[in-house]
Amino acid sequence: MAEQTTRPIEFADRIIETVKPNEGQVAVLVRMGFWRRNYGEEIDPSSPQFAKQLSALNRLMTLIAALFAKQEDWDWIEDQMAEGTMDPKEVLPLLVAILRVWNDEEMPTNRAGRRTAAKKTTAKRVQQLPPVDGRT
Repeated sequence: MAEQTTRPIEFADRIIETVKPNEGQVAVLVRMGFWRRNYGEEIDPSSPQFAKQLSALNRLMTLIAALFAKQEDWDWIEDQMAEGTMDPKEVLPLLVAILRVWNDEEMPTNRAGRRTAAKKTTAKRVQQLPPVDGRT
């Protein structure tokens, strides 16, 4: 049986086609959770962490947008936020739904599984690097 390339989820009375997050995207999301716990959830312009908060929010939104199969669905979400009818925090349950719909044996969700996956990914990348300057 061929692997499914998109999976639908319902969000705000709309069916959105999603693509499977890759291991790198999952790793960034895990790191974003760590960042949020350490720097807070509220974006405060008077905070010394404001620039970091904006950068992290931008990274998160870029990552979420990459999980949409159709650009028109992401455009709809951005329009909702621009109009003020949707708060960016409302997108976080969407992210959780995307991760849940794609959660299977290939996507580790516990710490030990993530570490094992990270080791496999690192080993693959190291093995695939070409020799530098013709050295073997």
